[in-house]
Amino acid sequence: MAYALEDEFGDIIKKARRGLDLSLGHLSNATQIPDLDLSKMEDYLLKPTVDQVSKLADQLDLDADKLMQIAEESWVPAPVPVTY
Repeated sequence: MAYALEDEFGDIIKKARRGLDLSLGHLSNATQIPDLDLSKMEDYLLKPTVDQVSKLADQLDLDADKLMQIAEESWVPAPVPVTY
């Protein structure tokens, strides 16, 4: 049984950026991705390229392969067994 993720690509990069206390401008400068494109990614309006995902993962200390799979909506976490 596959479970939907609570957070999608936009949520993940926004939370990671905020957790690192980075402004859109700072992240834009570091990744060379325009502010407007970053904002659209965070709002689910723009799907990132492989290169953009790699740059974002590097700056946000995230796993690039998993982040790309999430961007492509092909990664879901493995079920965690629950014991009572």
